[in-house]
Formats: sequence, C-alpha cells, structure tokens
Amino acid sequence: MPSLFLFTIVYLIPTFIMFYMSIDIFLRNPSRPQHRLLSLFTFAYGMLFLGEFFRNASPIEFSPAFVTYWFGNAGLIVFSTSLHFIFRVSNLWKRMPRLLYPWIFYLPMGVVLTTYVFQTNVINSQQFTQVGQFIYPEFNTQYLVTMTVGNIFHLLVIGLLVYARTHLKDARRGIINVLLSVAILVLVWDIVFGYWSFYGIMPPYAYMYGGLFWAGALAIAMRRFDYLASYQKRFATLYNLNPSAILLLDRDGRIESANPAAHRLFETDDLTACTFSTYLPDKKTSRLVAALYDALFITAEVQRIRDEDFDSATARTLRRHGRRLRLHRTGTARDAVDPRYSILQGSGADDSFLCLP
Repeated sequence: MPSLFLFTIVYLIPTFIMFYMSIDIFLRNPSRPQHRLLSLFTFAYGMLFLGEFFRNASPIEFSPAFVTYWFGNAGLIVFSTSLHFIFRVSNLWKRMPRLLYPWIFYLPMGVVLTTYVFQTNVINSQQFTQVGQFIYPEFNTQYLVTMTVGNIFHLLVIGLLVYARTHLKDARRGIINVLLSVAILVLVWDIVFGYWSFYGIMPPYAYMYGGLFWAGALAIAMRRFDYLASYQKRFATLYNLNPSAILLLDRDGRIESANPAAHRLFETDDLTACTFSTYLPDKKTSRLVAALYDALFITAEVQRIRDEDFDSATARTLRRHGRRLRLHRTGTARDAVDPRYSILQGSGADDSFLCLP
C-alpha cells in the first residue's frame, strides 16, 4: 500500500474529523467556557494526528524534533483542557479556590515553555526505529514514566466523573454517564496500546486513537441529550415545545411568529402579519401599545449601556412616564445586557415581559 494513501487513512481522516468537531463545537456557542474548552481539546487531538502524519512521512532523523515541539506539546494541551472541562461540566470548579481556578489546570504548560527555552524534551522518547512504513518510538524509561503518569491522571478523571454522577440530578447526569463509560474504555485502550508497541501491526502511539472514542461520545451527547446546543437551537426548543402560547410581535404590534401552542389557543394555522390587538378586549389594547413603547425605550437603553460595567447581581432602574422599569441582568456581564436575554419588569406583576429579538 503506498505510504501517502496509508497515512491519509491512518492520520489525515482522524485529523479532519477532529478539526470538524472542533469548529462545530466552537460555533455552537463561542462565549461559553465548555464550548471553548471542548473545541480546543478536539483541535489539539487533531494536531496529534496531523503531527504524526508529517513525522512518519519525513526522514527518521526529524522524528525527535516532531515529538519535542509538536506531538508532546499537543498532548499536554489535550490533558489540561480535558481536566478543565471535567471540572467545568461537573460544577466542581465552583468548589475550587479563586486563586487556583483555572490556572492550576495549565501548570503542564510550564513543560511546553521549558521545551522551547532549553531546547530539550523531558516527557517523550527521543529514540526511534523504522518498521515498515512507520517510525516507532523506543519504549524507554522516559516514555513509560510519561505513559504511567498520564494513566494515573486518567484514573483521577474517572473518579471525578463518578463523583459528579452521584451529585448531579439533572440532565447532565446522562452526559456524565456517557463520558464515564468512554473514559473507562479509553483507559483500557491506553493501557493495552500504550505499554505494548505492536510493531508492524498498529501505527505508532496507537493509544491516541482513543481520541476517536471521545469524539464519538461527544457526538452521542450532542444528539441524545442536546448537549452543546447553540443559542438558536435552545431557543427553538423552548419556543416550539413550550405549552404556553408565545407570540413574537414587531414594533407595530403585528405578529411575526407564533409557537404551536399559540396556534392551538387561537384555533388558526396562520397568525403571521395579524395585528395582536384584534385578539384583545378594547380595554387591553392601550396597555399593549404602552408595553410596546416601553420595549422600544428599554431596548434603546440596553444598547446605550451595553459596554458599561454593570454587575450581574444588580438590576438597573429606568424611568418612563413616571413609571419604574427594572432591567435585570442574567448570565455573564456581556450576555446580561444583550436585548435577546434581558428580562424587563415593570413595577407590577402585569408589566413583566421578556424582550426577544
């Protein structure tokens, strides 16, 4: 089998899978830490496969440099981001001291700095042997110690997942169950293919193919549990499955969209472009007009204070025609002033409404 064709199947296809998942996860919600962490995790895994493609396609004398400056450093990023993600998804990060989170997860990056400053590799084997079309590392003490330390931390991850599963009662428990099953499978894979070389049978560093199991687990979690869904998909789910009628109105009070519950309530399949006031008693029409003008006013205020420092634990009071309107912030500092997620409340319960795009 020609080398290029073999390397494409063994290395480039997994690389493209990982890069695709990395971009997909990131674009679902770039502002959430879980999305950024998993995106970086899968990207670093893709870099492992890509590095091995170039290393095995190059002369054997280049292998130490590839392992030192590429493969080893990408592996450290995989380790740091995976541990950070487990703490994040299980909410264990909330119990960590502020001085340690999240910096403690990236202490291994000091090894990366040491590698470039001192031009030396302290975690990977530097001796290699050509067997057929692949270049294998020698299983010396340096390699075996690194492999053992990695598996010990892998056991730690499994323990964290077990702990998280016992303390989570919501839908995330199903996600943790998937991750836990795959973590155990990957640990067994690492032990088998990390301590035995399988020269001429499996590619070098065959344990890294455990990353494909992680990719499969993420795909299952995203499909079965709607995990890592985008804002648009989350809103669509809430909008379409909500048993309460929801109408989206334009600034003139015309209906732009209605969820299925609204269609059932008004007993019609076509509400678009209808004027909402026609479905209200006369005495309620004036209140609707006032609410629409309040929405326009507060949306303008939200745009004006978008870049101000507005603590998420507080609410801002706006005044309009002698009435007090409360602007409550939710989520992160920037998300909370986004008009799509700002909850606007009047001084009375009947004045409450949700400002949506």
